[in-house]
Amino acid sequence: MKPYVQARQLERPATGSCATETIEGPSDRGSPNGALRFRQPGQLVGIELAGTEPFVTGGLTFVEAEDTSQVRIDLSRMRLADPLTVVGSALVALRAAKEGRTPRLILPQDDTELENLSLLGLFDCLEPAWCPGSPPARAAFSTETCLRLWRLDFRGSRRAEDFVRRCTELLEGQTGSPKLPRPVGQVLVEVIENALVHSRSPVGIYAAARFYRSGKVIEGPGLEVAVGDAGVGMLSTLRARYRRITRSVDALWEAFNPRVGGTPTAGRSHRGAGLPLVQDRIHGRIPHGELVILSGNAFARLRADEPKDVYGLRASHCSGGDLTESHFEGWGTWARLRIPLGG
Repeated sequence: MKPYVQARQLERPATGSCATETIEGPSDRGSPNGALRFRQPGQLVGIELAGTEPFVTGGLTFVEAEDTSQVRIDLSRMRLADPLTVVGSALVALRAAKEGRTPRLILPQDDTELENLSLLGLFDCLEPAWCPGSPPARAAFSTETCLRLWRLDFRGSRRAEDFVRRCTELLEGQTGSPKLPRPVGQVLVEVIENALVHSRSPVGIYAAARFYRSGKVIEGPGLEVAVGDAGVGMLSTLRARYRRITRSVDALWEAFNPRVGGTPTAGRSHRGAGLPLVQDRIHGRIPHGELVILSGNAFARLRADEPKDVYGLRASHCSGGDLTESHFEGWGTWARLRIPLGG
Protein backbone atom coordinates (compact mmCIF):
# COMPACT_ATOMS: atom_id res chain seq x y z
CA MET A 1 0.00 0.00 0.00
CA LYS A 2 1.28 3.46 -0.86
CA PRO A 3 0.62 6.58 1.18
CA TYR A 4 -0.92 9.48 -0.65
CA VAL A 5 1.84 11.41 -2.34
CA GLN A 6 2.24 14.38 -4.57
CA ALA A 7 2.48 13.71 -8.27
CA ARG A 8 6.11 14.84 -8.25
CA GLN A 9 8.28 13.27 -5.61
CA LEU A 10 11.90 13.26 -4.61
CA GLU A 11 13.65 9.94 -5.02
CA ARG A 12 16.94 8.82 -3.58
CA PRO A 13 18.73 5.67 -4.74
CA ALA A 14 18.58 3.02 -2.07
CA THR A 15 22.35 3.11 -1.76
CA GLY A 16 21.98 6.50 -0.14
CA SER A 17 23.86 8.49 -2.79
CA CYS A 18 22.51 11.92 -3.55
CA ALA A 19 19.75 12.16 -6.11
CA THR A 20 19.61 14.93 -8.69
CA GLU A 21 15.83 15.39 -8.76
CA THR A 22 14.18 18.20 -6.89
CA ILE A 23 10.73 18.48 -5.40
CA GLU A 24 8.32 20.59 -7.38
CA GLY A 25 5.20 21.78 -5.66
CA PRO A 26 3.97 24.17 -3.03
CA SER A 27 6.24 24.98 -0.15
CA ASP A 28 5.30 23.20 3.06
CA ARG A 29 5.80 26.43 4.96
CA GLY A 30 2.52 27.69 3.57
CA SER A 31 1.06 31.16 3.85
CA PRO A 32 -1.33 32.87 6.25
CA ASN A 33 -4.10 32.78 3.66
CA GLY A 34 -3.54 29.09 3.01
CA ALA A 35 -3.61 28.32 6.70
CA LEU A 36 -6.89 30.16 7.16
CA ARG A 37 -8.47 28.15 4.35
CA PHE A 38 -7.84 24.93 6.25
CA ARG A 39 -8.54 26.24 9.72
CA GLN A 40 -12.17 27.15 9.27
CA PRO A 41 -14.29 25.60 12.06
CA GLY A 42 -14.95 21.92 11.52
CA GLN A 43 -12.58 21.55 8.57
CA LEU A 44 -9.64 19.25 8.18
CA VAL A 45 -6.58 20.13 10.22
CA GLY A 46 -4.52 17.02 9.67
CA ILE A 47 -4.83 13.55 8.28
CA GLU A 48 -2.79 10.45 8.91
CA LEU A 49 -2.28 8.88 5.52
CA ALA A 50 -1.41 5.36 6.48
CA GLY A 51 -2.79 3.55 3.47
CA THR A 52 -4.14 4.07 -0.01
CA GLU A 53 -7.63 5.07 1.18
CA PRO A 54 -8.02 7.18 4.30
CA PHE A 55 -10.82 5.95 6.58
CA VAL A 56 -10.81 2.62 4.75
CA THR A 57 -7.38 1.06 5.31
CA GLY A 58 -6.64 2.71 8.59
CA GLY A 59 -6.11 6.50 8.61
CA LEU A 60 -7.47 8.94 11.09
CA THR A 61 -8.64 12.51 10.84
CA PHE A 62 -8.49 15.14 13.53
CA VAL A 63 -10.44 18.36 13.10
CA GLU A 64 -11.01 21.56 15.00
CA ALA A 65 -14.61 21.92 16.06
CA GLU A 66 -16.39 25.27 16.23
CA ASP A 67 -15.55 25.13 19.89
CA THR A 68 -11.77 25.57 19.70
CA SER A 69 -11.38 24.09 23.16
CA GLN A 70 -12.02 20.67 21.58
CA VAL A 71 -10.23 18.44 19.10
CA ARG A 72 -12.32 15.78 17.40
CA ILE A 73 -10.59 12.56 16.37
CA ASP A 74 -12.79 10.97 13.74
CA LEU A 75 -12.52 7.20 13.41
CA SER A 76 -16.13 6.72 12.34
CA ARG A 77 -15.42 5.60 8.77
CA MET A 78 -12.30 3.63 9.57
CA ARG A 79 -12.47 0.00 8.49
CA LEU A 80 -9.17 -1.25 9.73
CA ALA A 81 -7.76 -0.46 13.16
CA ASP A 82 -4.03 -0.98 12.73
CA PRO A 83 -1.16 -0.13 15.12
CA LEU A 84 -0.40 3.21 13.44
CA THR A 85 -4.01 4.37 13.79
CA VAL A 86 -3.99 3.47 17.48
CA VAL A 87 -0.64 5.13 18.18
CA GLY A 88 -1.64 8.24 16.23
CA SER A 89 -5.05 8.52 17.87
CA ALA A 90 -3.55 8.23 21.35
CA LEU A 91 -0.89 10.86 20.63
CA VAL A 92 -3.33 13.37 19.16
CA ALA A 93 -5.69 12.94 22.13
CA LEU A 94 -2.97 13.17 24.76
CA ARG A 95 -1.31 16.18 23.13
CA ALA A 96 -4.63 18.01 22.87
CA ALA A 97 -5.36 17.33 26.55
CA LYS A 98 -1.86 18.52 27.48
CA GLU A 99 -2.65 21.83 25.77
CA GLY A 100 -5.87 22.20 27.75
CA ARG A 101 -8.19 21.12 24.94
CA THR A 102 -10.72 18.30 25.25
CA PRO A 103 -10.27 15.35 22.86
CA ARG A 104 -13.50 13.86 21.48
CA LEU A 105 -13.21 10.49 19.78
CA ILE A 106 -15.81 9.64 17.16
CA LEU A 107 -15.69 5.86 17.17
CA PRO A 108 -16.57 3.41 14.39
CA GLN A 109 -19.97 1.74 14.54
CA ASP A 110 -18.52 -1.60 13.52
CA ASP A 111 -18.12 -3.84 16.59
CA THR A 112 -15.14 -5.62 15.04
CA GLU A 113 -13.20 -2.38 14.65
CA LEU A 114 -14.10 -1.30 18.17
CA GLU A 115 -12.73 -4.61 19.39
CA ASN A 116 -9.56 -4.09 17.34
CA LEU A 117 -9.04 -0.65 18.85
CA SER A 118 -9.50 -2.15 22.29
CA LEU A 119 -7.27 -5.09 21.41
CA LEU A 120 -4.39 -2.74 20.62
CA GLY A 121 -4.92 -0.83 23.88
CA LEU A 122 -6.22 2.53 22.66
CA PHE A 123 -8.75 2.99 25.47
CA ASP A 124 -6.26 2.05 28.19
CA CYS A 125 -4.52 5.45 27.97
CA LEU A 126 -7.54 7.67 27.33
CA GLU A 127 -10.01 9.23 29.73
CA PRO A 128 -13.49 7.64 29.48
CA ALA A 129 -15.02 11.11 29.09
CA TRP A 130 -13.17 11.53 25.79
CA CYS A 131 -15.27 8.79 24.16
CA PRO A 132 -19.01 9.08 23.52
CA GLY A 133 -21.00 6.71 25.70
CA SER A 134 -18.98 4.00 27.37
CA PRO A 135 -15.71 2.80 25.82
CA PRO A 136 -15.77 -0.87 24.87
CA ALA A 137 -14.64 -3.47 27.35
CA ARG A 138 -11.00 -4.48 27.21
CA ALA A 139 -10.63 -7.12 24.53
CA ALA A 140 -8.82 -10.36 25.22
CA PHE A 141 -5.55 -10.66 23.34
CA SER A 142 -2.65 -13.03 22.84
CA THR A 143 0.94 -11.91 23.38
CA GLU A 144 1.83 -14.22 20.49
CA THR A 145 0.02 -11.95 18.02
CA CYS A 146 -0.32 -8.50 19.62
CA LEU A 147 1.65 -5.95 21.63
CA ARG A 148 -0.77 -3.46 23.10
CA LEU A 149 -0.02 0.27 23.24
CA TRP A 150 3.21 0.83 25.18
CA ARG A 151 4.70 4.04 26.52
CA LEU A 152 8.42 3.74 25.92
CA ASP A 153 10.05 6.74 27.57
CA PHE A 154 9.78 6.24 31.32
CA ARG A 155 13.20 7.18 32.72
CA GLY A 156 15.06 4.44 34.51
CA SER A 157 12.97 1.72 32.87
CA ARG A 158 13.77 -0.68 30.07
CA ARG A 159 10.41 -0.42 28.36
CA ALA A 160 11.89 0.46 24.97
CA GLU A 161 14.28 -2.47 25.11
CA ASP A 162 11.49 -4.74 26.31
CA PHE A 163 9.23 -3.65 23.45
CA VAL A 164 11.89 -4.38 20.82
CA ARG A 165 12.65 -7.74 22.43
CA ARG A 166 8.96 -8.68 22.46
CA CYS A 167 8.61 -7.70 18.79
CA THR A 168 11.57 -9.83 17.75
CA GLU A 169 10.32 -12.74 19.86
CA LEU A 170 6.90 -12.44 18.24
CA LEU A 171 8.51 -12.46 14.81
CA GLU A 172 10.81 -15.37 15.61
CA GLY A 173 7.86 -17.34 16.94
CA GLN A 174 6.11 -16.91 13.58
CA THR A 175 9.14 -17.53 11.33
CA GLY A 176 11.05 -20.09 13.40
CA SER A 177 14.31 -18.34 12.46
CA PRO A 178 16.43 -15.66 14.16
CA LYS A 179 17.73 -14.28 10.83
CA LEU A 180 14.87 -11.87 10.24
CA PRO A 181 14.23 -10.74 13.83
CA ARG A 182 17.79 -9.41 14.23
CA PRO A 183 17.68 -6.73 11.47
CA VAL A 184 14.08 -5.90 12.38
CA GLY A 185 15.20 -5.31 15.96
CA GLN A 186 18.02 -3.05 14.74
CA VAL A 187 15.55 -0.94 12.72
CA LEU A 188 13.20 -0.60 15.70
CA VAL A 189 16.05 0.33 18.05
CA GLU A 190 17.14 3.16 15.75
CA VAL A 191 13.63 4.51 15.18
CA ILE A 192 12.82 4.43 18.90
CA GLU A 193 16.22 5.85 19.87
CA ASN A 194 15.70 8.81 17.54
CA ALA A 195 12.34 9.51 19.18
CA LEU A 196 13.75 9.19 22.70
CA VAL A 197 16.71 11.46 22.02
CA HIS A 198 15.27 14.11 19.71
CA SER A 199 11.47 14.33 19.90
CA ARG A 200 10.92 16.34 23.12
CA SER A 201 7.42 14.88 23.19
CA PRO A 202 5.44 16.34 26.11
CA VAL A 203 3.17 13.29 26.33
CA GLY A 204 5.69 10.52 25.73
CA ILE A 205 6.55 8.05 23.00
CA TYR A 206 4.17 5.21 22.18
CA ALA A 207 4.34 2.00 20.18
CA ALA A 208 2.14 -0.96 19.29
CA ALA A 209 2.51 -4.06 17.15
CA ARG A 210 0.34 -6.79 15.71
CA PHE A 211 0.86 -9.96 13.73
CA TYR A 212 -1.73 -10.50 11.01
CA ARG A 213 -2.48 -13.96 9.66
CA SER A 214 -4.54 -12.82 6.66
CA GLY A 215 -3.90 -10.32 3.91
CA LYS A 216 -6.18 -7.55 5.17
CA VAL A 217 -3.26 -5.31 6.16
CA ILE A 218 -0.31 -6.97 4.45
CA GLU A 219 -0.36 -9.34 1.50
CA GLY A 220 -0.31 -12.65 3.31
CA PRO A 221 0.72 -13.02 6.96
CA GLY A 222 2.97 -10.34 8.40
CA LEU A 223 3.93 -8.05 11.25
CA GLU A 224 3.15 -4.34 11.57
CA VAL A 225 4.84 -2.13 14.16
CA ALA A 226 4.10 1.55 14.78
CA VAL A 227 6.12 4.05 16.84
CA GLY A 228 5.19 7.69 17.36
CA ASP A 229 5.72 10.82 19.40
CA ALA A 230 4.01 14.21 19.73
CA GLY A 231 7.21 16.19 19.77
CA VAL A 232 8.80 18.94 17.71
CA GLY A 233 9.28 16.95 14.50
CA MET A 234 12.37 16.36 12.39
CA LEU A 235 12.35 19.84 10.89
CA SER A 236 12.75 21.60 14.24
CA THR A 237 15.31 19.05 15.39
CA LEU A 238 17.60 19.48 12.39
CA ARG A 239 16.99 23.16 11.72
CA ALA A 240 18.54 23.97 15.11
CA ARG A 241 21.91 22.82 13.71
CA TYR A 242 21.47 23.17 9.94
CA ARG A 243 19.87 26.47 8.98
CA ARG A 244 19.71 25.44 5.32
CA ILE A 245 16.95 22.93 6.19
CA THR A 246 13.66 24.82 5.96
CA ARG A 247 11.10 22.14 5.04
CA SER A 248 10.05 18.84 6.59
CA VAL A 249 10.64 16.93 3.37
CA ASP A 250 14.24 18.22 3.32
CA ALA A 251 14.65 17.26 6.97
CA LEU A 252 13.52 13.69 6.26
CA TRP A 253 15.93 13.51 3.33
CA GLU A 254 18.84 14.78 5.40
CA ALA A 255 18.02 12.50 8.34
CA PHE A 256 19.25 9.54 6.29
CA ASN A 257 22.56 11.28 5.58
CA PRO A 258 25.26 9.70 7.80
CA ARG A 259 26.91 13.10 8.32
CA VAL A 260 23.79 14.79 9.68
CA GLY A 261 22.53 14.66 13.24
CA GLY A 262 20.06 16.62 15.34
CA THR A 263 20.50 18.25 18.71
CA PRO A 264 19.77 15.70 21.47
CA THR A 265 17.31 16.39 24.24
CA ALA A 266 19.01 17.44 27.47
CA GLY A 267 20.13 14.43 29.46
CA ARG A 268 20.02 12.02 26.53
CA SER A 269 22.55 10.98 23.93
CA HIS A 270 22.11 8.93 20.77
CA ARG A 271 24.01 5.67 21.14
CA GLY A 272 22.95 4.09 17.85
CA ALA A 273 24.22 4.13 14.30
CA GLY A 274 21.48 6.42 13.00
CA LEU A 275 18.91 6.22 10.23
CA PRO A 276 21.46 5.23 7.53
CA LEU A 277 21.61 1.83 9.27
CA VAL A 278 17.81 1.64 8.98
CA GLN A 279 18.08 2.26 5.26
CA ASP A 280 20.70 -0.46 4.92
CA ARG A 281 18.65 -3.03 6.83
CA ILE A 282 15.40 -2.33 4.97
CA HIS A 283 17.03 -2.75 1.57
CA GLY A 284 19.50 -5.47 2.42
CA ARG A 285 18.18 -7.73 5.16
CA ILE A 286 14.38 -7.46 5.50
CA PRO A 287 12.79 -9.00 2.40
CA HIS A 288 9.63 -7.19 1.23
CA GLY A 289 9.85 -4.85 4.23
CA GLU A 290 8.48 -1.31 4.15
CA LEU A 291 9.17 1.62 6.46
CA VAL A 292 7.12 4.83 6.26
CA ILE A 293 8.09 7.85 8.37
CA LEU A 294 5.76 10.84 8.66
CA SER A 295 6.96 14.13 10.09
CA GLY A 296 5.41 17.54 9.58
CA ASN A 297 3.66 17.56 6.24
CA ALA A 298 6.17 15.20 4.65
CA PHE A 299 6.79 11.47 4.39
CA ALA A 300 9.63 9.12 3.55
CA ARG A 301 8.97 5.62 2.23
CA LEU A 302 11.63 2.90 2.10
CA ARG A 303 10.73 -0.39 0.43
CA ALA A 304 12.97 -3.38 0.12
CA ASP A 305 11.53 -4.20 -3.30
CA GLU A 306 12.05 -0.71 -4.75
CA PRO A 307 15.50 0.57 -5.78
CA LYS A 308 14.79 4.16 -4.73
CA ASP A 309 13.46 5.64 -1.53
CA VAL A 310 10.66 8.17 -1.98
CA TYR A 311 10.27 11.50 -0.17
CA GLY A 312 7.23 13.70 -0.69
CA LEU A 313 4.47 15.88 0.71
CA ARG A 314 1.41 14.51 2.43
CA ALA A 315 -1.66 15.69 0.57
CA SER A 316 -5.29 15.90 1.58
CA HIS A 317 -7.79 14.58 -0.91
CA CYS A 318 -10.54 15.51 1.55
CA SER A 319 -9.70 19.20 1.57
CA GLY A 320 -8.63 19.43 -2.05
CA GLY A 321 -5.07 20.60 -1.52
CA ASP A 322 -1.74 20.08 0.15
CA LEU A 323 -1.42 20.48 3.88
CA THR A 324 1.08 23.06 5.07
CA GLU A 325 3.56 22.68 7.89
CA SER A 326 1.32 24.62 10.28
CA HIS A 327 -1.38 21.94 10.12
CA PHE A 328 0.94 19.39 11.71
CA GLU A 329 2.70 21.60 14.23
CA GLY A 330 3.15 19.74 17.47
CA TRP A 331 2.01 16.33 16.20
CA GLY A 332 5.53 14.92 16.08
CA THR A 333 6.93 12.06 14.02
CA TRP A 334 5.28 8.70 13.37
CA ALA A 335 6.76 5.57 11.82
CA ARG A 336 5.24 2.34 10.55
CA LEU A 337 7.24 -0.82 9.77
CA ARG A 338 5.52 -3.58 7.80
CA ILE A 339 7.09 -6.99 7.30
CA PRO A 340 5.16 -9.38 5.04
CA LEU A 341 5.95 -13.03 5.63
CA GLY A 342 4.04 -14.51 2.72
CA GLY A 343 7.10 -15.43 0.68
